[in-house]
Amino acid sequence: MSIDKNEKAFVNLPSNVTGSSSYAQFPAASPTSRPFSDLASSLTSYLNRMGTPAASPSGDTMLSGNTTSPRKQWSLRSLLALIALAVMFTGTVFAQTTTGSIFGTVTDQSDGVIGRSTITATDMKTGISRTTQSNDSGNYSFPSVPAGDYTVSAQAQGFGTETQKGLHVDVNQSANATFRLSIGSTTESVTVTSGSTLVDTRESQLGETVDQKRIEDLPLNGRDVYSLVQLIPGVTSYSAQSAGGNQYGTTFSVNGTRTNQDSFYLDGAFDTSLFITGGNLIPNPDALQEFRLLTNNFDAEYGRFPGGVVNVITRSGGNAFHGSVYDYFRNSALNLKNYFNTTITPLKQNQFGATIGGPILHDKAFFFGSYEGLRIVTPTIIASNSLITPTPAEARGDFSALSPSQQPMISPGVPYSCNGVQGVICPNLLDPVSQNILKSVPLADPNTGLTPQQSASGNTTANQYLARIDYQLGSKHQLSGTFFQSRSNNTNPNQGGNQILSYSGGMSTDNQTNIAISDVWTISANKLNTFRPFYTLNHLNLTNLYSGNTWSDLGSQVGLGALPATQPQIAINGYWTMGMGSGGPDDLHQQSFGAEDTFDWSLGNHSVKFGGSYFWNRYAEQGEYLGTGEATFTGFATGNALSDFLLGRANTFRQNNGASHSLHNPAPALFAQDDWRITHRLTLDLGVRWEVFAPFVGQKNFGTFVPFEQSTRFPSAPLGLLTVGDPGVPDGIVKTQWKAFSPRVGFAYDVFGSGLTSLRGGYGIFYASRAVSLTTNPEQQPFILDNTIGDTPNLVTPYGPNGDPFPYVVNLQNPTFHSGGTLSGIPPNASSPYVQEYNLTLEQQFGQAWGLRVAYVGSLSRKFYVSRDENEPAYVPGASVSTDGLNARRPYQPTPSSYVFGAIVENDPAGNATYNALQATLTRRFTHGFSLLASYVWSKSIDITSVDPSNITLTLSNQNDISADRARSDYDVPQRFVASYLWSTPTVHRYGIIGKDILSNWQLNGITTLSTGSPFTITSGVDSNLDSVLTDRPNTVGNPLLDGGRSRTAKIHQFFNTTAFAQVPANVPYGNTRRNSLVGPGTINTDFSAFKNIPVFKESFLQFRAEFFNLFNNVNLTNPNGTLTSPLFGQISGSANARIIQFALKYNF
Repeated sequence: MSIDKNEKAFVNLPSNVTGSSSYAQFPAASPTSRPFSDLASSLTSYLNRMGTPAASPSGDTMLSGNTTSPRKQWSLRSLLALIALAVMFTGTVFAQTTTGSIFGTVTDQSDGVIGRSTITATDMKTGISRTTQSNDSGNYSFPSVPAGDYTVSAQAQGFGTETQKGLHVDVNQSANATFRLSIGSTTESVTVTSGSTLVDTRESQLGETVDQKRIEDLPLNGRDVYSLVQLIPGVTSYSAQSAGGNQYGTTFSVNGTRTNQDSFYLDGAFDTSLFITGGNLIPNPDALQEFRLLTNNFDAEYGRFPGGVVNVITRSGGNAFHGSVYDYFRNSALNLKNYFNTTITPLKQNQFGATIGGPILHDKAFFFGSYEGLRIVTPTIIASNSLITPTPAEARGDFSALSPSQQPMISPGVPYSCNGVQGVICPNLLDPVSQNILKSVPLADPNTGLTPQQSASGNTTANQYLARIDYQLGSKHQLSGTFFQSRSNNTNPNQGGNQILSYSGGMSTDNQTNIAISDVWTISANKLNTFRPFYTLNHLNLTNLYSGNTWSDLGSQVGLGALPATQPQIAINGYWTMGMGSGGPDDLHQQSFGAEDTFDWSLGNHSVKFGGSYFWNRYAEQGEYLGTGEATFTGFATGNALSDFLLGRANTFRQNNGASHSLHNPAPALFAQDDWRITHRLTLDLGVRWEVFAPFVGQKNFGTFVPFEQSTRFPSAPLGLLTVGDPGVPDGIVKTQWKAFSPRVGFAYDVFGSGLTSLRGGYGIFYASRAVSLTTNPEQQPFILDNTIGDTPNLVTPYGPNGDPFPYVVNLQNPTFHSGGTLSGIPPNASSPYVQEYNLTLEQQFGQAWGLRVAYVGSLSRKFYVSRDENEPAYVPGASVSTDGLNARRPYQPTPSSYVFGAIVENDPAGNATYNALQATLTRRFTHGFSLLASYVWSKSIDITSVDPSNITLTLSNQNDISADRARSDYDVPQRFVASYLWSTPTVHRYGIIGKDILSNWQLNGITTLSTGSPFTITSGVDSNLDSVLTDRPNTVGNPLLDGGRSRTAKIHQFFNTTAFAQVPANVPYGNTRRNSLVGPGTINTDFSAFKNIPVFKESFLQFRAEFFNLFNNVNLTNPNGTLTSPLFGQISGSANARIIQFALKYNF
């Protein structure tokens, strides 16, 4: 590979491009910050300084992302100011709705429309009423009503009154109440079957509501409400938050989008983690009304993320007092042991709490509150017997018991030997640091080869609090406010994937605060405005569980890159990993605050909605990161990763001087949506959304690489290394994207005019925000040194004769640039990723209770980020993978010649993906004591890589051929069936007391899941292309598939045909095996619960609950080991949880 001067590597802008700096200075994030009191003054200061150069500490002028003329700068600044002022003072912008809508048509008995009729909707819980009128076409709508049950009545002059009771409204859904009035003064009352709308004849978007009954009654492991998103078609790869904690949030894939592309809202307020954009914590199940997940072609009021939109609604008070007191109890004595463990993990867990809601002023003001505590005491087993550690002989360098092909080699075909014994490394060659590290590692039994099982206390203490107030202010304003807070403390011996108990571990303190306020203003019968300010804070403090095992303690001379000193991160491919992980101790704050608003206008047959939002996101972090260093052993030196470790020959050793961030970005948006009811049967959805995607800015140490450009900020920098402040390099690296327009179009057709059959479809474009984890990567010298070397001579002095660059001293006046460091960046002209989504859906209602939906769902993802090394070493057979050997083969080397570039990692917006699926959903309303929600998905998801780049990690097998990694997505599950069901047993009137008190008042609930497996990749475990990036794949030389009817034991010992893969021949850099070419074991699981309700008095009852997770104790195996050089290649060493039992006692009143 070579780079010419005219070839674009990152960006190649003229050196005379100039701009101005814009920095909004905010106080450091803390739990006591007062964002709303500071917002106006800080924003004003920020806007006033746009266009004013700001000096860096070294005295040079910084650049903003705006490189246009001063007049255009002022125009853009004015636009931002206009949006901000509109949000703060007049409320003309977008709100993530917490409501649903009621619509319908009023006709006479001959189906003639009745205009100017009066329709009243009354909330059955609070008694609050709303009134509107039908238009000349007989149509009416209540565009924004809180989710719940309603009584709706219609009356017109000369006609009688008709009332429908029990109409259920879900969030983000429209409920249809159609009236046929009779002439005269008669009054009719119709009781509507309560439940979600079975057939949608109004909207083109796809989604599903999980109501309060399912949230409260379905078995939830850990009472994790978000886990219920897996009931909804299109959801795969669910990853839950840690119990009581919220380090990175809940993530999952929706219809083939990446797992960090979902947005989460709590009572309409933004509740999404900034770091990897996952869902923050939400209140306990007893405090929730419902949640709705939108999965495809949602309206223009939603944006910033193209995946799912999760809207969680808390419960509110009513005119009657209601509440609960509960305690959920789990103990290891009730559980079964994991298939691969020899003992049951000890556990004591209690989740306890209470809720209460009721009136403050009848029909006017209401309150609701809840508390939940979580206590977990468990010696957490962090490594099973299947973990491979050395035997005592191997720890001494004796591998003579292995077959000759597995013994360590001095060179190909020449094994180590000592005193004439082949396969033995002489003691004087063993690295003393490695020997000291092994003192913490439990050695395997020489007879069985099994590693002793380890355990350690993993305690959790967590508390969460919720308070909500609703207030009807006159007839025009409905106010509500929600306050939610969660605090937790956790000890985690497995922090960062640590598998050696006595070596490392982590302790975390995790705090979260949410504030959401809303004002629903009924301007007139056909105009409604909703204004909603919000504030969300996350604070994570992660510290080290142990104080020893530092480099100094282990006998190494490695200098510290950052404090505090922690245990080195050690990864031995095919064996074990030890250390806190690359993050290390960390102190992190995430804040989002701003305001949102929507204006609804019923204009004839048009339901118009428009508005926008202004968010302000802040991210602050101080972390050790890789300040201690990470050594990875692959077997490159001896053919065996363990013997490489014993010799101190790390394939790569990476270290830097820690992470320090203080970043912020604005996020304004505007939208317009028109739901045009062309006829009584046909509705057309038209929408457009405009968003501004600004990078996270606020610190001046970002940099990038532009071939043959010389830094003007640091003239001594090597040619090509530019930082913020150089021409064409804006603060935040990526330029602000101002032209992100997202059209949305769809239709809904009531096929027969009966409301029982609908045909719906739609298309839309959805842009994706960049996660902070992507933005924080491009920190460069001279601010930070991220150093990676290859082929360490030993672990005492791994840097060898080149010298240890740490501790690294930042000197901006006379900076020093160290050779060999890893550079990273994002092309400044990179636009935001986007997804095109589309669906065609047929729905049919059967009888009064059953509904069937069959949909084709598809998407095309474009411009998602992929990490690639633009300076990949050229392949030269037999070349050295030492640092000097690697860098000598890299194509781009700058001047001065004394400086040598290492890897140049570009986050390239070149990732594309496709998703196509058939999705079917069968629903039964809760009638006659039974309810069902079942879905089946047949799908295929294809991409180049399935995750956003993080920690400058390279994942491509061939850095120069992205297409070589195009394959099935990591979260591709071709077939998946999920059914949830609730059954209340009928009252038994026979057998006297036995029938009434024992056999009656039971409820049985469950979730059954059947799915095919997820794909996995076969890797070679060696560096065949000699680039030190261990993503190499072998050759496929046979059929890897074995008979699927074999026994479980046979599959565990050999899941696929291991002889079908072979290392590539000498002098061949790349194998022909494709990424994700094999599929792992499928899943069969049933979670089940049984309740006994014991009436106490009036409407209160005592409930005894027994919940069984994995009721039938199915052994759901994990994917097998796919590393060709691993002793466990082709074997399965793990499985999901065995059966877990949880009991609960709950009092409802």
